[in-house]
Amino acid sequence: MTKARAAIREYIHTYNFERCHSAIGNVPPASVYYPAMLYEEAGDIA
Repeated sequence: MTKARAAIREYIHTYNFERCHSAIGNVPPASVYYPAMLYEEAGDIA
């Protein structure tokens, strides 16, 4: 079960933070809907 959860978590992260979506201008959803999260992902916000 732990492996399945880790795989799902990785997929969701890829889908929202890395995969470009044509419906929103070929950018990842996080860059449009949650730009502050991108800084957190990069470690720029303490």
